[in-house]
Amino acid sequence: MNAKVSFKEKWHAAGIAGLVLASISIAYLLAEYGLSQFKSGWATAVTLVLQVVKIVACIKVLHLFLKKFKTDYPNALVRDVRQSGTLAAFLSAAVFAGVSMVFYTYHPEITTQVFEVAKRVYGKLLDDNSRTAIEDIEANFPRLIFGYTLVYCFVIGWILSAIMAPSVCSNAAMEEDDEEEEE
Repeated sequence: MNAKVSFKEKWHAAGIAGLVLASISIAYLLAEYGLSQFKSGWATAVTLVLQVVKIVACIKVLHLFLKKFKTDYPNALVRDVRQSGTLAAFLSAAVFAGVSMVFYTYHPEITTQVFEVAKRVYGKLLDDNSRTAIEDIEANFPRLIFGYTLVYCFVIGWILSAIMAPSVCSNAAMEEDDEEEEE
């Protein structure tokens, strides 16, 4: 029977992976803000391309970190790899959500621009209660973006970790994982 991977070892690997993943998302957030200053079609197109690149990069980096975790801890079971990925997803989500909240708190003009467009587009369709609700959302946007980003990024990372963990583990590790679950 293989020695178990400690929780500390999982957190160490997840900490590095989480910070790298959060850094990718933060770099995208800053690039998106910089490009938003241009207000042109090409800036919108570049932002869209960067968003796709960010998503693909985060998926690829998570996969690479899971493979590295398995290489560093050859006795790791599928469960260990999945847990490390889930911890990385949580840390990444927490860091990125916190930075996003601070960013939108110190750059309220972005929130104002977005909500002004929404009010212009949907203004005639909204009653007074809907307008009040939109104003309340706008006033609390940094906190709302924190909660949304935390949950969204964590859930996506958790799902990806669950999908990728078996692919980075050998058949022997999966068989051992199954045997431990039966005990």
